Amino acid sequence: MSRVATRTWIGLGVAVALVAASLPSHSQGAGDTDGDGVPDDLDNCLLTPNPSQLDEDEDGYGTRCDGDFNNDGVVAMRDMYMSYTAIDGSDLEFDLDGDGLVNLVDVSLVFNSQYTLPGPSGLACSVANEKGTCPPGGS
Repeated sequence: MSRVATRTWIGLGVAVALVAASLPSHSQGAGDTDGDGVPDDLDNCLLTPNPSQLDEDEDGYGTRCDGDFNNDGVVAMRDMYMSYTAIDGSDLEFDLDGDGLVNLVDVSLVFNSQYTLPGPSGLACSVANEKGTCPPGGS
């Protein structure tokens, strides 16, 4: 092989290595839409960062993105009423912002998500209307 050809191959190898190094690895967020460090296929809130993956009612939708408290498949006025009556209580199912308190911040999060579906979730077991069907870990 000539000296020019050798340099070309070395240059090409360096270029490939640089491109590969610039691509995100799984731990850097590839396939992690919300950037919370949990791959989408294991994430119970695809669009809302929730590294703890807390799912108080075990329906496959993380508590952070699940204002559908009566599990009828949509966040509506009934859910907002339920969260309002839970203020200052200890039921963490209503703690949407994950601060350990149920307060007006949580109620406002429900209000802002009215007439939407819970989630979305990347877990195969997440099904609206089936409370308790998605065990921790999403299997």
